[in-house]
Amino acid sequence: MKIFTKFVDLIITANKIIAFVSIVVMMLAVTLFSITRAAGFPMVGNIEIVQLLMVVLIVGALAFTEKEGSHIKIGIIVDNFSPFIQKVLDLIAYAFLFIFCAVIVWSTFLNLDFNQASDLLRIPYYPFKILIIIGFSTWGLEGIRKLIYTFGQSKTDS
Repeated sequence: MKIFTKFVDLIITANKIIAFVSIVVMMLAVTLFSITRAAGFPMVGNIEIVQLLMVVLIVGALAFTEKEGSHIKIGIIVDNFSPFIQKVLDLIAYAFLFIFCAVIVWSTFLNLDFNQASDLLRIPYYPFKILIIIGFSTWGLEGIRKLIYTFGQSKTDS
């Protein structure tokens, strides 16, 4: 389990760095695009670039956000359940998370087209689709890790 945890942590750290770099690049790009537009020289493809950077940011941050427990949770009803029921619901949620990520990874893999590119700047989509595969795979692995941890806790609590 320790090797699995270290492996997932390594990928999450790499994804986190990619997400941080992409947000800095996006910030600089939006600043540049705003200045050039205000100066009367709008740059072609600025929306495409920002949209692709947004994809990198989101898929890079998914697993890190899951690891930190920062995804939005609404516990109005669940908080009133017993701790055992809450753990059962957590197990179900982590199982669904893994299934969801597996479906996204599989469908993205099946639709991986190396000739597909953006309309204006002809930026190839395949590097971004590969990042989607890596990001959702890592999020699913983090869900599995939490599933195993939660299951292990519930067995020791019983």
